Amino acid sequence: MANKELYYSDMVFAPHEMKKITYRGPNPLGFKDKMVELLKHVLEIGSPDVWEKDVRWDTTDGSFYYEVEANRAFDRWTSLKFKMRAWGQQGDDPQKMGHMTLKYGGVLETRVPYSHSIHKSFWWTYSYLFYNKQRTKYFEVSKKMLMTIENALREMLGIPVQKTERVTVPKGAGFNY
Repeated sequence: MANKELYYSDMVFAPHEMKKITYRGPNPLGFKDKMVELLKHVLEIGSPDVWEKDVRWDTTDGSFYYEVEANRAFDRWTSLKFKMRAWGQQGDDPQKMGHMTLKYGGVLETRVPYSHSIHKSFWWTYSYLFYNKQRTKYFEVSKKMLMTIENALREMLGIPVQKTERVTVPKGAGFNY
C-alpha cells in the first residue's frame, strides 16, 4: 500500500501562473453560459470533471464574480488542472456597456504514489528513461488546449484572436526529474 507520494507541478504559462484578458463592452458576462460546454469540448472531458465553483451577482450595482475549474486526466499519474476567474460589472441590460477582468491558467500535475525506497527508485529510472518525454508531450498538448480556450473566449467577447503557435520545450527545461 502506497503511503508516500512524489509530486511534480508545472505551470502551463510559466513563469506566470495565469493569463489575463481585460474586456470593456456590452454583456461582459455573456460567455458564462457557454463556458462549461467549451471546457468539456476543448479538454475532452465529461461533466463530472468541470464545475462552477462560485457564481455571484450583486443586483444593486451589477458587479459579478465567476469561478470555474476543470480537471483533464492524461494518464493514471498526470492531469491538467484548469482554473478561471472573472469579475467585473454589468447592468441589468446586457446591451449596455460593462467591464470585466478574466484570469485563467493551468497546472500540469503528476502524482506518483510509492511505498518504499525501491519502488521510488524504479519510478526515477522509468521517469528518466521514458516518462519525461511523455510528460513533455502532455505539457505541449495542455498549452495548445489553453490557447484554444483563450481564442474561443476572445471570439465570444469580440476581442481579436491571437495566433496559436506550436509550443516546443527546449531540452533540459526542467523536465528531467
